[in-house]
Parts: sequence; C-alpha cells; structure tokens
Amino acid sequence: PLMPVAVSSTRDPFAAPTIPTNLQATVVPQKTIAAKSSVGSQPVVTLPQPVQYTPIPQTISVRPLPAIPVAPPPMPPVSRTNLADSIALTGVIQTGNQISAIVLDTDGTSRYVQVGEKLANGEVTVKKINVNGGNPSIVLVQNGVELIKAVGKTEGSIAQTF
Repeated sequence: PLMPVAVSSTRDPFAAPTIPTNLQATVVPQKTIAAKSSVGSQPVVTLPQPVQYTPIPQTISVRPLPAIPVAPPPMPPVSRTNLADSIALTGVIQTGNQISAIVLDTDGTSRYVQVGEKLANGEVTVKKINVNGGNPSIVLVQNGVELIKAVGKTEGSIAQTF
C-alpha cells in the first residue's frame, strides 16, 4: 500500500510575496467650517489642511583639515672630528727640551698644551707636536681619528684612522 503524502502547496518559497489587488482606498473627510451668518444658510466651505513640513536641519560648515607638514630632510652626520676641527694651533714654543703648543680651545680660551694632554672637555688628545721644518704642526686625536693642524691654518688634514 502507498503511504498518504500531505501536499500543502506548490508555491515557490523563494518567490516574492504577492500583494492583494482588491484593496479599497478610504477617504477621510476634511474638517469643515460652517460660517455663521445672519443672511441665511450658505454652503459649507471645506478648507484644505495645512501641510506639515519637517524643518530642514541647519548645515554646519566644516573646516578643512590642516595640511600634513613635510618632514625636513635628515641632518648630515656629525663629523667624528668636529671638536678637533674647532681647535686652532696658534704657535709652538720650545723651552729647553720641552715643547709646548699654544692652542685656541673649543671654549675660546688660549692655553699651552703638551703631548698627552686633553682638550675640549677631555674629548681630544694631543698626540704629537712637530717642530721639524719651517711650519710647526700638532697631531690631535678624536674618536680614533688623527687630525694634523698647522700653525695659523683653520683646516686640518686627517692623518690616520684607527
């Protein structure tokens, strides 16, 4: 025997819902105002209802965003001998067997120095004072770089890096 199967509908479950077409519009009567007059009865005049509008919100002007500043280019690397470069050799003096150099230090003071002394707050060492030849010079060491300065010259030359 066959089993009874319940068949409810063959309607597509994914179809759009149907809207009934037998709708009737109902008209709501407008408010009537009867004018009172002593002249008898006049026809009743219906006035249209005023349309209610929602107020338009106020627009607020927005300030433009500030421009993003462009980063400045990176600074050039600091010289490894910047302090030794700023020391000036103004003279060399020999008294007996002792040789001293007259230098203008980074703080602007002039002083006598000998081999092994420190300048520029201990950052620069006097390695050698040369009096041979007609132009005396001094060898300064900063950060492992030897810099040769001659008397009266503002620029020094790098002798050796170690």
